[in-house]
Order: sequence, then structure tokens, then C-alpha cells
Amino acid sequence: MRDLAEGQAEKLERQRDKKQGDLAETRDGLAESGSKLDRLDELLREAGMPEAPAPDN
Repeated sequence: MRDLAEGQAEKLERQRDKKQGDLAETRDGLAESGSKLDRLDELLREAGMPEAPAPDN
């Protein structure tokens, strides 16, 4: 019984570690996308283009 519980605990730890890794990748991807959008905004301002209005949701 104890071996089963330890095996389940290890499985849950692996799942947790994978989810944390996935979240870190998502966070890094969002940060990179935000940086690209900031750079695009900067280039558009330099080119004299007005900012696009916020979409109506």
C-alpha cells in the first residue's frame, strides 16, 4: 500500500513539474510577444502612424 502511495505521489510531482514548466514557457512567450508589440508601436510612432483605437469588446 505504501509503495502505491509513493508511486502516486511521484506521479503527481511529475505532473506538477510539467505544468510549472508549461506555465513558465507561456509566461516567457507572452513577455516576448509584448516586447515585439512594444517595438511595433515604437516603429509606427516613428513612422508617423497614429495608434490604432482599442477594439470594442
